[in-house]
Amino acid sequence: MFKKGILILAASCMMYSCANQTESNPFLTEFQTPNGVPPFDKIKLEHYEPAFLKGIEEQNANIQAIIDNTEVPNFENVIVALDNSSPILNRVGAIFFNMTDAETNDSLNALSIKLAPVLSEHEDNISLNQKLFDKVKAVYLQKDSLGLTTEQQRLLDKTYKDFVRSGANLSAEKQARLREVNKQLSTLGITFSNNILNENNEFMLFVDKQEDLAGLPEWFCQSASEEAKAAGQEGKWLFTLHNASRIPFLQYSDNRSLREKIYKIAFTVWSTLPKKHQKFIEEVIVHDRQSYVDFIIEKTVMTCLRCPLRFPVLFIRMLHLTEVVERTAQTSINHLSMSVLICFLICGKIGT
Repeated sequence: MFKKGILILAASCMMYSCANQTESNPFLTEFQTPNGVPPFDKIKLEHYEPAFLKGIEEQNANIQAIIDNTEVPNFENVIVALDNSSPILNRVGAIFFNMTDAETNDSLNALSIKLAPVLSEHEDNISLNQKLFDKVKAVYLQKDSLGLTTEQQRLLDKTYKDFVRSGANLSAEKQARLREVNKQLSTLGITFSNNILNENNEFMLFVDKQEDLAGLPEWFCQSASEEAKAAGQEGKWLFTLHNASRIPFLQYSDNRSLREKIYKIAFTVWSTLPKKHQKFIEEVIVHDRQSYVDFIIEKTVMTCLRCPLRFPVLFIRMLHLTEVVERTAQTSINHLSMSVLICFLICGKIGT
């Protein structure tokens, strides 16, 4: 009787612990807020890692259910099911990675480095799951006869190509090598991003001559004046490498030497990596130039740009940087390269 009571008490404690964890970690259930807005007042640093691990567990179970389903593979039981397989990861990932991009700190950086190889392995376990890919491919091969809407066609096409680009068609030996590369890139990309963030935060261009502001809008000059005052340099104008400062400056400024100074500093990102890491990334980019140019044109807003280029070598170099960043999912650096490229193209500033 006593033993039975102990077992009941232990089971009750476990159930309470699980319920309490779900209640205290906001990522483990849908946000009970207007329009599903993240409850930032309830989110704490210690919530992220358990939520990621629980999300991985949840998605693994959902994917196994897709594989075990004995019905003929179709759009709903494969593609839609896969797209909806990670609600917890979607919730925690959307907030965590936006925080590390927009409002990071040492604790978030340390956690992102810790989680990077774990998430990389999880993504590889999905992308390189042959049974899952066989079902995705079976649906893809009959796409023309499924009567899908434009949105459904897009989802099917993207899902299939993501598997292929992630190595689903590679041999077992090459997949093993790919896993090693992805694991290294997962932490290397974060280090790269942190280097850029630190350099961006350190760079300050003070302008003290009115004539050097030629071409800049009044609102932008006013903002730069307030930034300089806040930095203890009243009467000057302060420009930085942050998007809100760098992009308008490159777009509007008539001062070629200052534009060149900001541009060159913005594009020294490659030099922030140690030489051995530069060599490693160069080795990763084993496909030819045209392959990744096509990849970028399909994956980014480059599809919308048809401007003639006077300096194709510069264009290729920026595409190279952008594609490297695509592989490491470092959207902040992607935006850096793409935004400067777009500013130069649209405004015709490359040769002026």
